[in-house]
Amino acid sequence: MRMRNCLSAALTALTLFAFTGCGNGGSGRVKLTWSMWALPTHIPAFKKAKKDFEKLHPNIRVNLIVIPWIQYNNKLITMTAAGAGPDVLWVDKTWAVELMFKNALLDLAPLVAADPAFRMADFAPGINDFFRQGDRLYGLMSHYSVMLLLYNKDLFDKAGVPYPTGQWTWDDARRAADRITTDTNGDSVPDRFGCVLPPAEYATASAFAWQAGGTIWGPSWKGRGANTTQSQEALSFLLGLIDSKGQPTPSQTQTADIGELFKTGRLGYMLTWPSGVREMTRGVPFKWEVTILPKGRQRATFGGGPAYAISRTTKHPKEAWEFTKFLLSREVQLDMAKAGLVMPSLVMSREDLLSVFPNEAVVDCYMKSLPYARSVPKLKDLNLILNRYTEEMEKASLKLDTLDKATARFSQFLDGKIRDTIKAFPELENEALLGGLPSETATKP
Repeated sequence: MRMRNCLSAALTALTLFAFTGCGNGGSGRVKLTWSMWALPTHIPAFKKAKKDFEKLHPNIRVNLIVIPWIQYNNKLITMTAAGAGPDVLWVDKTWAVELMFKNALLDLAPLVAADPAFRMADFAPGINDFFRQGDRLYGLMSHYSVMLLLYNKDLFDKAGVPYPTGQWTWDDARRAADRITTDTNGDSVPDRFGCVLPPAEYATASAFAWQAGGTIWGPSWKGRGANTTQSQEALSFLLGLIDSKGQPTPSQTQTADIGELFKTGRLGYMLTWPSGVREMTRGVPFKWEVTILPKGRQRATFGGGPAYAISRTTKHPKEAWEFTKFLLSREVQLDMAKAGLVMPSLVMSREDLLSVFPNEAVVDCYMKSLPYARSVPKLKDLNLILNRYTEEMEKASLKLDTLDKATARFSQFLDGKIRDTIKAFPELENEALLGGLPSETATKP
């Protein structure tokens, strides 16, 4: 199972439901709708935020709409196209791009400028740049997270391999994976694996391509993209771990969930988020630790998270802005993080983060990784682009095609999408051509 589908699988059992205010909202009360996806364990934090806001604003009632992750994007597109979008939306970057290009989101810049109590300087630097188009601002990050390396110390001890450190290289990662991989029952098939670094998972591939000094999201006519030397080096490294049996094949991860492999002591190391550390380590019978990602030619990790936006068709922009500000407040962000969501988007001290993630290694590695975090590019049809990348790399991972052919097809497809974006929105040319490479305009908290 691909890493980005782990949450999807957990949510498929959920159905669309809502938590409403008292009765019909009462005479003269404003009623807002607020949509998001969530695990059942996160719902209490959302309900608390709704309740606390309503106490402060007795003239406003909030209808909390929870939509399963796997249905979320399609439902939002359908609702907004019908002019019935939620007043306040929780959106992922991959979906937000489509909503931005469809002019479905309200420009928050005038609201920010007119509100002296709201300070953009309180956010981590650059964290909201993804949602800017010229002078317009279509979203504000509610939380932010970066990929970390989670490892089983007991398996490293058994294999006689030194623990990963901040100085780990790709060669170190490869050697550890090969030595930890074991056939424990003698059937000539490994049942204990060194790692899971899936090349078809776009966040993993992005991070390693950036480490190699390349990007899988750049235009080939600028000498960037998945079929360039640097990106091929990174993808070959990830595919090589499958060839050497250091990590499971795609077929093996279809039948053995990555999380279960780690929890049952059959996986040496994997990539996850700070919030994922909690889930992966709950009740495990072995010692574990986290560190930052291995280093290629340069440091890099993948960063991302959800944002709050307001529907352009809302009938209550003032009240929707008040609610959005409340959700972005320090207290609510910490409550959400404590419930198991990703790290706050506001600038926080180490002590603040330890109050919600009481693990010094997780917090320290998160803070060390922040300066090296990159994100996906702002392109039309981004979700379609990400899916196409996964399809092509799954073919290479399954040996149904060569890496060269798979990346050439993807690069050709991506080039077309980049040209479409620039044609429709000329002001995004530099951003579209950036492709996630480090630069002054890169989204980098």
